[in-house]
Amino acid sequence: MPLALLAIGSELDPDVYEVVTIDARLDPDAERTVLSHIGDALCIGITVLTGAPISDALRISRAAKTRASDDTRRLGRLASIHVRARMSAREIGGRHGSRPG
Repeated sequence: MPLALLAIGSELDPDVYEVVTIDARLDPDAERTVLSHIGDALCIGITVLTGAPISDALRISRAAKTRASDDTRRLGRLASIHVRARMSAREIGGRHGSRPG
């Protein structure tokens, strides 16, 4: 399972957001499944392991980007930046023995 996306999705309020997790290893047509949700998506996150799965992830992300609205692409970038910043703050706090505020 895509643990990074599951971790992020678990932080969201289920009464406000419906998190859809698609594992391309288990879904025989993951691209179609992703595209079926694209119209309602606020943002899309894709994780991938190195090696052969990269080509599938690139194909799916390109298809999603083509179909996604400008708002989804913009919000996706903002969400990605926010998550990276939040994780970086946690990592920095952990390294120095203090908790971030």
